[in-house]
Amino acid sequence: EYQIECRRLLNKDASWVISRRYNDFYLLNKKLSSFGLELGLPRKKYFGNTDEGFLRERRQYLQQFLDTITIHPLMYYSPYVVEFLESADGHSLKEYEEWTLVSIRNRRQYSLIRHWPGCSWRFSKIYALIKRENAYQDVLSWMAYGVDRVGTDSELHDALQFLNTLHCPYLCENLYSWADEKGIGVIRNLFAEGSLRDRLYKCTPEGEFMQKYGMENDCFTLNNIDVRFIARQVLEALSILLSISFPFIDIHCGNIRVTDLGCELMDYEFALSGQSNFNRPAMIRSSSVHSIEDMMVFNFGCFIHEMISGFLVFPSHSPEEAIRKCPQQFHSILRMIFAPDDNKMPSIRELLENELFSDVTIVRMSQKEIKIPMRVKNLFEAASQEILSRFEKYKKTFNVKLKVEKMQRFLDSEPEKLRRKKIVMEQLELSRSAVQ
Repeated sequence: EYQIECRRLLNKDASWVISRRYNDFYLLNKKLSSFGLELGLPRKKYFGNTDEGFLRERRQYLQQFLDTITIHPLMYYSPYVVEFLESADGHSLKEYEEWTLVSIRNRRQYSLIRHWPGCSWRFSKIYALIKRENAYQDVLSWMAYGVDRVGTDSELHDALQFLNTLHCPYLCENLYSWADEKGIGVIRNLFAEGSLRDRLYKCTPEGEFMQKYGMENDCFTLNNIDVRFIARQVLEALSILLSISFPFIDIHCGNIRVTDLGCELMDYEFALSGQSNFNRPAMIRSSSVHSIEDMMVFNFGCFIHEMISGFLVFPSHSPEEAIRKCPQQFHSILRMIFAPDDNKMPSIRELLENELFSDVTIVRMSQKEIKIPMRVKNLFEAASQEILSRFEKYKKTFNVKLKVEKMQRFLDSEPEKLRRKKIVMEQLELSRSAVQ
């Protein structure tokens, strides 16, 4: 057995040890292989596998295997990796699935047809196909609470009810939503075509995330006109959510539904669950992200890039190279977001006024004004502050870590070693001269 010490990089207090055999690594690699990434698992050896030199080398390769997995958000938060590393704080996928079954039973007009296992990249998000009494099929999506959760069940319920009063043409209204002691549930009509991402990959809503959106799968991209059209409509929805201090930042093709009139934003209700955003590590590394609005803009940029390229992740480590591969028409707005002047992210208002969308017509919200109850407004502001506070804390820890690593590289550099050696030799020479 191999003893694996697990630790959250920016939270030193969160550490634990697990024991795994080689066969456990093999099964994990088999489950993740459908995504198309080469993870570098060492091959099984049947003879000489107790030799000390072999075991030392295997430990090294297994460590590299785990490093490759944990550097990619799609991997380390998948159900397979979470269960392997036991990083779900005592919760299990089976527990969540059973809880969603209880939730359905409590709503007698619905019955469960089947769960959709592995449909989300998140371990804590469950999908199920359900049926109403009139035989119409709907989809239940349920997400467990995360570390940024605020408010009581009652307060969250009131907030969800308020969101249902927003009659924005670019927000996908749900049939039913609720907050319980473990998470938030939302029921929507079954859309046969699925999300925008499903359309790009020519797949159905049902199916495992890793298999549907694997790197070896064919992916179609949108033409420039459609990208501008959809992006402008999403911006309109974001501007409304921002105006009520609602911290929705999970903006990607998987949360967009294409309609006859344009597009609609889905699953925005789960912003109240307190789960981390997919692009959180990239935003922590960014020197331009400092507010909830900055986070919305950053993820909006990733969304545009996904529509153009089909890639689920924007390569923020080399933004200029990624931008150059995009159509010329989008270079300006992508540079504003991923390589801004003076590290200042553009606002939602500035994006709305960008010339890229100057000729895109939209349908305005029918409501002249939004009356938000004070209790709900306070909850939205508290949720935003909770997300931002933890983000700033981790960003500060990350920056300190970078400075320490930079200093260590400097101290370990050959010129610095020679400089220190020269100083020591000069001091020794002075000491000898003083003795003589």
